[in-house]
Amino acid sequence: MRKIKMQELKKDIFDKYGNFSNMLSPEGVHLGNDLCAFYRDLNRMSSSSNIIGFSVTRIHKRELVITELEHHDYTGEALMPIDGDICIHVAPATAKGDLPLQSIEVFRVPKGTLVTLRPGTWHTGPFVVAGDIANVLNILPERCYTNDCTIMQIPEEEKVGVEGI
Repeated sequence: MRKIKMQELKKDIFDKYGNFSNMLSPEGVHLGNDLCAFYRDLNRMSSSSNIIGFSVTRIHKRELVITELEHHDYTGEALMPIDGDICIHVAPATAKGDLPLQSIEVFRVPKGTLVTLRPGTWHTGPFVVAGDIANVLNILPERCYTNDCTIMQIPEEEKVGVEGI
């Protein structure tokens, strides 16, 4: 099994997949004052639907092996670990049916960091980095997981293991 190393999130590296924002310690331009500050539009996500669903994925510690990839053709996806650090794996959008196994990258996402993925970016469920359980807020157009989701299994001999930072 091929192994890849988990990376820290850095704008110049992650930009091709989407964006991220620290939602627990926002910085930058804001409305109001220090007692009540509104940090607007810290992150954005594209969608062909006007109805956005907010869901939670509860993940338990499991072996850090990537066994499948999914993508959404017409919408982005946002996720934010609520109560623990996670890692996500991503790869650039490809033509239908092409699995970009050699292009997979893995990033550590600290709790409270909102990540948005561009439409077409390959990914699947995150992994717990520390502890046994993490709850992750997922933001997707309503029913996207049934009407705009392509999932492909990675052949056994090509599964990818993840090494820590």
